[in-house]
Amino acid sequence: MQQVARARSIIHVSPEAVMDAFINPVSMSKFWFHRRDEGLRPDESVMFYLGDAKDAFGFTVQVIDLVANSEIHLR
Repeated sequence: MQQVARARSIIHVSPEAVMDAFINPVSMSKFWFHRRDEGLRPDESVMFYLGDAKDAFGFTVQVIDLVANSEIHLR
């Protein structure tokens, strides 16, 4: 069974700040998931972790496309 999640929220910061919060693993861990990669890049897969423990549950996310300060497409 394929798992699908969709989320939508209103964020009151600049598009640059939101993009950085997703692309930069250090920034993302302050708000959402923890990551152990060097940043999001198109056509790459990264792991998102629920917490920062060494044995934290993780799931793979494929980066489909990034449009600077506009869109992030993940699968």
